[in-house]
Amino acid sequence: TAEKAAQRREMASVSEQLREAREAQKITVQQVADVTKIRTDHLRALEEGNFDVFSAPVYIKGFVRSYAMLLKLDVPEVMAALRQNHGELTRMAARAAERTFSEHTGDARAIELLKHFEAARSREVIVPLAQELAA
Repeated sequence: TAEKAAQRREMASVSEQLREAREAQKITVQQVADVTKIRTDHLRALEEGNFDVFSAPVYIKGFVRSYAMLLKLDVPEVMAALRQNHGELTRMAARAAERTFSEHTGDARAIELLKHFEAARSREVIVPLAQELAA
């Protein structure tokens, strides 16, 4: 839909801001990782707008905030652009949560259970729930 395309553009613009600012300052991804302690694969995912790799929106928000601060970007502006797409972030996190839940239970049917529990969006909730169900 047009709304989804607009959300992707907004999220891409956050990703582009991070990448372009890093490149303009001639900083490598490894240097960013060394300072922020964010894994290089996560930094690359942020720069590519590939937020599906993160298990919860809180990680995306925290990593983007840290990255933007390091690059001396307008952090409130970057975070506002990210917040505008909270619904998309939540959907991405839910897909990641489904994968995590399935991995910990070893049962693909568990994904159906998860879909009924929207509050279970983070690894802190999903893993203990999966372990309880598997016991």
